[in-house]
Amino acid sequence: GNTDHAGLVGVLLLIFSYPAHATVLTDNFRYSGDWPAMASHALSQEAYMDANGEVLFLAGCGGDQNLDPRGEPEHVIFHANSIRDAVRSALEDAAAMHASSSLALEKAVVKGAAGAVELPFERALSKRELFTAMKDKRRYTVYEQQLFRVWHSRLVETKARSTPESWSYQVHVVRIGSTNVVCLSGEAVFDYELALRTAAARSSGEQSSLIVVAYSGDVTGYIPSERVLREGGYESGERSATLYGLPARFAAGLEARIVQTAVALLSSLEHEK
Repeated sequence: GNTDHAGLVGVLLLIFSYPAHATVLTDNFRYSGDWPAMASHALSQEAYMDANGEVLFLAGCGGDQNLDPRGEPEHVIFHANSIRDAVRSALEDAAAMHASSSLALEKAVVKGAAGAVELPFERALSKRELFTAMKDKRRYTVYEQQLFRVWHSRLVETKARSTPESWSYQVHVVRIGSTNVVCLSGEAVFDYELALRTAAARSSGEQSSLIVVAYSGDVTGYIPSERVLREGGYESGERSATLYGLPARFAAGLEARIVQTAVALLSSLEHEK
């Protein structure tokens, strides 16, 4: 693209990511794309963007992250502008590196791989347990009772003795030039971003560029880390698993399974010709 007065190349495609819920206006009950939409609009107006340029937001592992302050439209604008300024600073640093010839342009070859890993549930529920739960008005909401009723009906129709013991969890990876993107299903918590960066660097022996994206491929539910499982609460799946239509929350050990699967897929791309 063209070059503006600051020395930045006109950007045709800008991808940005941040790990946090897009729920700044949750308590205000207004229709809004929240801070990702506002940030995308702000970035599209930047001088370094090509006239035909596009801005794409990728949601990070923000399953247990909320932005603060929150609640009002001005808070959405505040966070959007903060993202815009951070992207502007990063691009200016990249332009300075390129100007000093320490950053070489490369032909971006795109590769991809996909896999799945079985995540055991903490327990399987019998028809009797489901029948009891779907009648328990004191412990469960009407919506939760209905979900238990759905599972009970499935067991009756399929003549199964209990709910599934595991879930097939989808993991995708993409390599764009020297940048790796790991795409996790569901609302993965922030620990996954930290764990994947560490594991990927240890596996490859170098600190390559890595973007970790959640909410991809499948709306599984909350994907807790071992820390979140131990702490308990909503994100651990104690109540949210049922609300997402899962029969129970995931058992301990899922973090290692997911990270190992993602790293193995990344390694397969490195060895692919």
